[in-house]
Amino acid sequence: MKTQIANPIFDIVFKYMMEDEESARIILSVLLKKKVVKASIRRHEYTNPSKDNLSMFRIDFGATIIDEKGDEQLILIELQKAWLESEILRFRKYIATHYMDDENMKQRGSRNVHALPMVSVFLLGHSIGEIQEPALYINHKAYDYEGKEVTEGVPNRFIEGLTHDVIIVQIPQLSEDTEPANRLEEVFCIFNQRFKLRGNSHILAVDEDLYEGDEELAHLVHRLETAAMDVELRRKINVEDEFFTELNNRDKKLERLDKLLSEKNSELCQKIEQLNQKNEQLNQKNEQLSRLIKLLKARGLSAKEISISTGLSIKDVEEISKGK
Repeated sequence: MKTQIANPIFDIVFKYMMEDEESARIILSVLLKKKVVKASIRRHEYTNPSKDNLSMFRIDFGATIIDEKGDEQLILIELQKAWLESEILRFRKYIATHYMDDENMKQRGSRNVHALPMVSVFLLGHSIGEIQEPALYINHKAYDYEGKEVTEGVPNRFIEGLTHDVIIVQIPQLSEDTEPANRLEEVFCIFNQRFKLRGNSHILAVDEDLYEGDEELAHLVHRLETAAMDVELRRKINVEDEFFTELNNRDKKLERLDKLLSEKNSELCQKIEQLNQKNEQLNQKNEQLSRLIKLLKARGLSAKEISISTGLSIKDVEEISKGK
């Protein structure tokens, strides 16, 4: 039996799901591969409401995790979701704002201030290059001069404050097999676009067998099932979809124009190169002609005689012989 859920690829649906702390803890725990005991949405003052930036949705969490030692640790998670082709510069600028924000500091007494460890998560609605893995984990490590990993004294506050780990999920690369390869693919089946209803990309039809006996996944499905039945939420999905369809069409048109402009520039560069080559050939011929005229004059030929033998006018012969 199929259950219809709202498609969390849409920002309004994703936000609705992640505003539920239990849902946020489940998603973040799977991504981090660590138990998240608390997840609270932080104020995100960096969201740029301009149309060009709406293709990238941002939401930040302060998450309390259980680390390898069994201790609780507060970390900052900046989650960015893009379902159109992403510009890396936008991501970099957003990351930079976090490094500059004094609120992303943990203070223990007036003399002990240090930056919170940060993890950047990118949920992409498109693939990056030829990489086929659904999830990528880019973790920073410390090495000595000889290239040997340094483990003693690591992790370190100074290092943690200056570097951060990155998690990238390519939604189009999620497995189409009936058996998920790992826990991430089990939970992220709610993002798998192969479940879209025919003719309605706003709704996914998820087989109940996928989440039977899985309390965490069942919770997410129920949350998105509720979203699918919310009339106002579905209206907002329609608005978002219409906008992004228009934005995507505009981007494709700009891409075609950029390609055409690039081709025209390439043709122009080729013509300029050909013109430079012809000018060079012409200069070489002029030098040869100048040497010939000077040689003929040195042998006593008049300008008129040289004109007859070369086909040049007397005036041209005189000017060339003078080096003009």
